[in-house]
Amino acid sequence: MLELLTIQQMNKENTIFNLTFIPTNMVSAWKRTSLSSNFCALILSHIENKSLENTFSTLFNELLELCVKFGENKDSPYNLAFNKSKKESEITLKLYLKPTQVKQLKVLINASSKKNFIENINEKFFTTEFAELGVSVYNFTQLFNGKINLHDKPYKGNLETEIQLTINKETL
Repeated sequence: MLELLTIQQMNKENTIFNLTFIPTNMVSAWKRTSLSSNFCALILSHIENKSLENTFSTLFNELLELCVKFGENKDSPYNLAFNKSKKESEITLKLYLKPTQVKQLKVLINASSKKNFIENINEKFFTTEFAELGVSVYNFTQLFNGKINLHDKPYKGNLETEIQLTINKETL
Protein backbone atom coordinates (compact mmCIF):
# COMPACT_ATOMS: atom_id res chain seq x y z
CA MET A 1 0.00 0.00 0.00
CA LEU A 2 2.86 2.42 0.67
CA GLU A 3 3.33 3.78 -2.81
CA LEU A 4 5.24 7.01 -2.26
CA LEU A 5 6.45 8.74 0.87
CA THR A 6 7.73 12.27 0.41
CA ILE A 7 9.44 13.98 3.33
CA GLN A 8 9.56 17.68 2.55
CA GLN A 9 10.98 18.91 5.82
CA MET A 10 12.02 17.26 9.07
CA ASN A 11 13.49 19.13 12.03
CA LYS A 12 12.53 20.29 15.54
CA GLU A 13 10.56 23.26 14.18
CA ASN A 14 8.61 21.68 11.32
CA THR A 15 7.88 18.26 9.96
CA ILE A 16 6.04 17.87 6.68
CA PHE A 17 5.46 14.61 4.86
CA ASN A 18 3.00 13.10 2.39
CA LEU A 19 2.07 9.46 1.93
CA THR A 20 0.43 8.82 -1.46
CA PHE A 21 -1.08 5.40 -2.12
CA ILE A 22 -3.57 3.52 -4.28
CA PRO A 23 -5.48 0.90 -2.23
CA THR A 24 -6.36 -1.35 -5.18
CA ASN A 25 -5.96 -4.71 -3.42
CA MET A 26 -7.83 -4.75 -0.13
CA VAL A 27 -6.04 -7.79 1.33
CA SER A 28 -2.50 -6.56 0.73
CA ALA A 29 -3.41 -2.96 1.58
CA TRP A 30 -5.05 -4.07 4.83
CA LYS A 31 -1.91 -5.94 5.88
CA ARG A 32 0.22 -2.87 5.33
CA THR A 33 -1.95 -0.27 7.09
CA SER A 34 -0.43 -0.93 10.50
CA LEU A 35 3.10 -1.07 9.07
CA SER A 36 2.57 2.22 7.23
CA SER A 37 1.02 3.93 10.26
CA ASN A 38 3.79 2.67 12.56
CA PHE A 39 6.38 3.93 10.09
CA CYS A 40 4.79 7.39 9.91
CA ALA A 41 4.57 7.54 13.71
CA LEU A 42 8.21 6.45 14.00
CA ILE A 43 9.27 9.34 11.76
CA LEU A 44 7.42 11.71 14.08
CA SER A 45 8.73 10.17 17.29
CA HIS A 46 12.28 11.22 16.39
CA ILE A 47 11.10 14.80 16.18
CA GLU A 48 8.16 14.74 18.58
CA ASN A 49 7.72 13.52 22.12
CA LYS A 50 8.42 9.76 22.06
CA SER A 51 5.34 9.05 24.17
CA LEU A 52 3.12 10.28 21.31
CA GLU A 53 4.26 7.54 18.95
CA ASN A 54 1.36 5.21 19.87
CA THR A 55 -1.17 8.03 19.65
CA PHE A 56 -0.06 9.03 16.16
CA SER A 57 0.25 5.41 15.05
CA THR A 58 -3.34 4.67 16.13
CA LEU A 59 -4.65 7.79 14.45
CA PHE A 60 -2.79 7.08 11.18
CA ASN A 61 -3.94 3.46 11.28
CA GLU A 62 -7.63 4.42 11.68
CA LEU A 63 -7.38 6.83 8.77
CA LEU A 64 -5.61 4.33 6.50
CA GLU A 65 -8.11 1.59 7.42
CA LEU A 66 -10.94 4.00 6.58
CA CYS A 67 -9.49 4.28 3.07
CA VAL A 68 -8.99 0.56 2.60
CA LYS A 69 -12.37 -0.51 3.98
CA PHE A 70 -14.70 2.19 2.70
CA GLY A 71 -12.88 4.05 -0.06
CA GLU A 72 -14.30 4.20 -3.56
CA ASN A 73 -12.42 4.88 -6.83
CA LYS A 74 -9.54 2.75 -5.56
CA ASP A 75 -7.60 3.25 -8.76
CA SER A 76 -7.23 6.96 -7.88
CA PRO A 77 -4.42 8.25 -5.66
CA TYR A 78 -5.23 8.71 -1.97
CA ASN A 79 -3.10 10.95 0.21
CA LEU A 80 -2.25 11.19 3.91
CA ALA A 81 -0.29 14.33 4.79
CA PHE A 82 1.21 15.51 8.06
CA ASN A 83 2.32 19.03 8.83
CA LYS A 84 3.75 19.88 12.26
CA SER A 85 4.70 23.39 13.29
CA LYS A 86 5.61 24.90 16.66
CA LYS A 87 1.97 25.52 17.56
CA GLU A 88 -0.03 22.69 16.01
CA SER A 89 -0.04 19.44 14.12
CA GLU A 90 -2.32 18.90 11.15
CA ILE A 91 -3.17 15.59 9.53
CA THR A 92 -5.01 15.69 6.20
CA LEU A 93 -6.49 12.65 4.51
CA LYS A 94 -7.79 12.70 0.92
CA LEU A 95 -10.00 9.76 -0.03
CA TYR A 96 -13.08 8.97 -2.11
CA LEU A 97 -16.42 8.07 -0.51
CA LYS A 98 -20.04 7.58 -1.52
CA PRO A 99 -22.29 10.59 -0.82
CA THR A 100 -24.19 8.59 1.84
CA GLN A 101 -20.90 7.77 3.60
CA VAL A 102 -19.87 11.45 3.65
CA LYS A 103 -23.24 12.37 5.12
CA GLN A 104 -22.83 9.71 7.82
CA LEU A 105 -19.27 10.86 8.54
CA LYS A 106 -20.47 14.46 8.96
CA VAL A 107 -23.09 13.30 11.47
CA LEU A 108 -20.40 11.37 13.37
CA ILE A 109 -18.04 14.35 13.46
CA ASN A 110 -20.80 16.70 14.58
CA ALA A 111 -21.98 14.28 17.30
CA SER A 112 -18.46 13.67 18.60
CA SER A 113 -17.92 17.35 19.24
CA LYS A 114 -20.65 17.37 21.88
CA LYS A 115 -19.58 16.84 25.50
CA ASN A 116 -22.19 14.14 26.19
CA PHE A 117 -21.39 12.10 23.07
CA ILE A 118 -20.70 8.82 24.91
CA GLU A 119 -23.65 9.19 27.31
CA ASN A 120 -26.18 9.87 24.56
CA ILE A 121 -24.82 7.49 21.96
CA ASN A 122 -27.16 4.66 21.07
CA GLU A 123 -26.43 1.10 20.05
CA LYS A 124 -27.54 1.77 16.48
CA PHE A 125 -24.72 4.26 16.00
CA PHE A 126 -22.06 1.61 16.61
CA THR A 127 -23.52 -0.71 13.98
CA THR A 128 -22.91 1.85 11.24
CA GLU A 129 -20.05 1.69 8.76
CA PHE A 130 -17.84 4.02 10.78
CA ALA A 131 -18.29 2.46 14.23
CA GLU A 132 -14.55 2.02 14.89
CA LEU A 133 -13.83 5.50 13.67
CA GLY A 134 -16.46 6.87 16.08
CA VAL A 135 -14.38 6.14 19.16
CA SER A 136 -11.22 7.52 17.52
CA VAL A 137 -13.01 10.71 16.51
CA TYR A 138 -14.38 11.07 20.03
CA ASN A 139 -10.93 10.58 21.57
CA PHE A 140 -9.41 13.02 19.13
CA THR A 141 -11.94 15.78 19.76
CA GLN A 142 -12.46 15.27 23.50
CA LEU A 143 -9.20 13.93 24.93
CA PHE A 144 -6.81 15.84 22.67
CA ASN A 145 -9.06 18.85 22.15
CA GLY A 146 -8.68 18.36 18.42
CA LYS A 147 -10.60 19.99 15.60
CA ILE A 148 -11.96 18.20 12.57
CA ASN A 149 -12.95 19.75 9.24
CA LEU A 150 -14.41 17.86 6.33
CA HIS A 151 -14.54 19.11 2.73
CA ASP A 152 -15.88 17.28 -0.30
CA LYS A 153 -16.43 17.73 -4.01
CA PRO A 154 -17.86 15.49 -6.75
CA TYR A 155 -15.50 12.95 -8.31
CA LYS A 156 -16.52 10.20 -10.76
CA GLY A 157 -19.95 9.62 -9.19
CA ASN A 158 -18.58 9.74 -5.64
CA LEU A 159 -17.11 12.47 -3.47
CA GLU A 160 -13.44 13.37 -3.15
CA THR A 161 -13.33 13.90 0.58
CA GLU A 162 -10.70 15.70 2.58
CA ILE A 163 -10.60 15.25 6.35
CA GLN A 164 -8.40 17.69 8.27
CA LEU A 165 -7.47 16.93 11.88
CA THR A 166 -5.77 19.72 13.84
CA ILE A 167 -4.21 19.28 17.28
CA ASN A 168 -2.91 22.18 19.35
CA LYS A 169 0.63 21.35 20.54
CA GLU A 170 -0.14 22.42 24.12
CA THR A 171 -2.83 19.72 24.35
CA LEU A 172 -0.34 16.98 23.58
